[in-house]
Amino acid sequence: MNNWIVLLSLLICSQHTANGNYLNEWSVQGNQVSVNPGTVTKCDPTMDYFPYKATVNFAKFKIEYFKTYKVVTNTQANLKYVLYQSGCPKPPAADANDVAGAFQIPLSRVYVDSSTYFGDLELMGERLAIRLVNGEYTDNPCMWRQLDSKWTVNLPYGELWTSASGFDLENQNPIVVSDIYETTYYAANEWIKFFAAFFNREMSVQSFADAVRQRWVCNSKAVQTQSVQKKMLFLYYWTTFYNNSNPAWITYKGWEVKSCKEEYRYCELFQAAGVIPINNDTSTLPVANAVTKIAGQDYQAVPDQSIIQYAKEADIILFMNPWCDPTAGTQCVQGFIDIFNKLSGIPAVNNKQVFHLSRVTDPMGGTKEESEGQLQPDALLKDIIKMAYPRLLPNYQFTFALNLYDSIKNGNLDCTSTPYALGCPVSGSALAAQCNNLTHVYVSLGPDGRP
Repeated sequence: MNNWIVLLSLLICSQHTANGNYLNEWSVQGNQVSVNPGTVTKCDPTMDYFPYKATVNFAKFKIEYFKTYKVVTNTQANLKYVLYQSGCPKPPAADANDVAGAFQIPLSRVYVDSSTYFGDLELMGERLAIRLVNGEYTDNPCMWRQLDSKWTVNLPYGELWTSASGFDLENQNPIVVSDIYETTYYAANEWIKFFAAFFNREMSVQSFADAVRQRWVCNSKAVQTQSVQKKMLFLYYWTTFYNNSNPAWITYKGWEVKSCKEEYRYCELFQAAGVIPINNDTSTLPVANAVTKIAGQDYQAVPDQSIIQYAKEADIILFMNPWCDPTAGTQCVQGFIDIFNKLSGIPAVNNKQVFHLSRVTDPMGGTKEESEGQLQPDALLKDIIKMAYPRLLPNYQFTFALNLYDSIKNGNLDCTSTPYALGCPVSGSALAAQCNNLTHVYVSLGPDGRP
């Protein structure tokens, strides 16, 4: 399944030039937003309008640069887009039979189908270009201010073509984004360059993506020297049965164990952190009473005793799918602790080394890891290293992760130390109130001061 963004009507006004690519220039007075688009007033066909270019090394797309236009190809979906500089004529290449869409750039009004991409546009300075969204899963204060002021409107994709009055949809061909098909974190992270091509923001994101990759490699190399490698299990627990007309989406109550298939990426993450993923081999999982979801690989409704036997060497457990209503408080989190306590006998449980990735949640129950983990895989890697080898990172504070057992202090949920953690109250209006400047780039890049 691909995700997408959709082009809305472009605002073509006066020229704004940069010392390189032509960029949008945003200004805000109160909640009144205006844009001075990156448009040329007189197009010179011999001039290179894209001096800053992105280099794609791992991801399933490519960018070809010409004087006044670019050709961006999603090689996973086999879709080609022609992007031509606003103020320049539409090139003949845009009319080729194999072109899925032609767009004047930089874009300034888009519909974003997945909150996973909010951070990409935020980081490159184009959050204000997001005018319609498919869900409010974000902990970004300025994104919530945009939603509260109705500059950005939440509109489910199924209603887009019939309910987007006032937005003058210009192009109903969505821009397909295929990052979910990437089998490595650094390839998925490179899709920020795909977005950047539509906004002429290659310069800033190229350096960011390169730095992320460099930090990933550096930290991974440093941790591979451990004489004794920790063993980690990533584990799911479903609190109820979820039926679905598609059998592939049915979930059964109880434990779920997934294998190390490439599309999950977590095993790549564990191995990069110098950790042995127990999920590498699910053939040793006792499954006599379990429901097999994908033959021989993934299992649901696994009994407690089977998990205890399978995970008998697990030093750490990463609990993948905790969910609490933001008003649930202590009872919800304590309920998960009680569920894990039934797995007594597993070293990770006995030593209270059970973690989750819901250190920061949003008002809709989503997490920062879901919205920014792909954007910051180096921070996610450091979180795993901190879980396994805390002495290597004594001063590092988790970006996405939290120890499940540390959530409860003196019988109550600790929302003072981690105010937006799993189960703690959080509202969109409270987040919006924290945004003092809508043009501020508000992407948390980790407590260790990473750029």
